[in-house]
Amino acid sequence: MKGEYSDLLSGYLNKEKTVSKARFFDKWPYVTEKKSVTKSAEEKRKELENEDYAQDIKLKKKTLNRLFWFLGIESLLIFIFTWYQATHWLNFSLEEWSFKLLLSSTILQITYMLQMAIKYLFPNKDSK
Repeated sequence: MKGEYSDLLSGYLNKEKTVSKARFFDKWPYVTEKKSVTKSAEEKRKELENEDYAQDIKLKKKTLNRLFWFLGIESLLIFIFTWYQATHWLNFSLEEWSFKLLLSSTILQITYMLQMAIKYLFPNKDSK
């Protein structure tokens, strides 16, 4: 009897081994590796996109910060010129036409620079 049971038991175990091997080969790692490889490639692509967006935001902040500092200093200088022109302090005086030209050209330049900054640093989603 012991021999019969051991034969049955070994046959059962061998069947289980073959079944488990067949199950193992049905789920061969190539399929799962391809999924994991594409998944990691997609994750890397998303990480690169996120890094690109972060770098883009950082560059936009840096550019706008510099632009606002430049325009602020320029506006301050125009204010000082206007103050000097109005008070004739330190014998500063421009002819009326030159002062108007300086003032209007500076205001136009500031307006145009801000318009370009908004247009190119923050493009519409439709234009992409």
